[in-house]
Amino acid sequence: MVRTVYCFSGSRARARGVNAVCAFDALQRALSRVLVLYYPLAGRLAVGADGKLYVECTGEGAVMVEAEADCALEEVGDGVARLARLVFDVADAQSVLEVPLLVAQLARVKSRCAGECTTFEALAGFVWRARTRALKVRPEQRVKLLFAVDGRARFVPPLPKGYFGNGIVFTCSVCEAGVLTGSPLGFAVGLVQVTRARPSLAGTLLLTTWSRLSLDTTDFGWGEPTRSGPVALPEKEVVLFLSRGKEKKGIDVLLGLPESAMRAFEALMEI
Repeated sequence: MVRTVYCFSGSRARARGVNAVCAFDALQRALSRVLVLYYPLAGRLAVGADGKLYVECTGEGAVMVEAEADCALEEVGDGVARLARLVFDVADAQSVLEVPLLVAQLARVKSRCAGECTTFEALAGFVWRARTRALKVRPEQRVKLLFAVDGRARFVPPLPKGYFGNGIVFTCSVCEAGVLTGSPLGFAVGLVQVTRARPSLAGTLLLTTWSRLSLDTTDFGWGEPTRSGPVALPEKEVVLFLSRGKEKKGIDVLLGLPESAMRAFEALMEI
């Protein structure tokens, strides 16, 4: 028996609209069709009268395994022996005769933000997932995160000289609530990084960042303000990221939730 491991990039898969749930279902459907043609793989090994091994077409089927590792792939390492730790093993098998001929496994490992992960992407994914958990959204419900991306340098033709309005493009990340809340934080961050669905407002959380606005430097002639910022949210489905202090070394998150959900959200924010 030879066991092989294939490691795939979660961000690349999500860019194609594939998450772990979709991948497992697709693998299961494909395997069920393949075994119709290659039915010996659904059998088991047996020992013939001559003492040689042969495949007995028992129709017992292949084994499908779905797993989740509480570590990042970088923590496992690249060695074959280390990767084997991620592979399912038939623990109660007394001999090779009791081992299925085909075992397919899909294992999810924790994602780490790569070098291109920005503060906005990390915080957006964290808040989106925590808010969805706090609201106890139904697992099958699709939740969306809508946010603006600066497109000033990408407009063709370019914006006219002297233009001082917005130059943004709205983009949207979409996921089933159960998948979002049940996956590691890196999964949510990856959705913010690569998912670009067509924006819509139904069931959508609008996130906007004011962390780069220089509200604290506004001077009407009597000095800079000692404190500045919005006094209320325009809508309940809106989240604002605000810079903290003149040094802008922190970000305040402003959002509205029902009281019970807010307590749950505050607990989830304690990291």
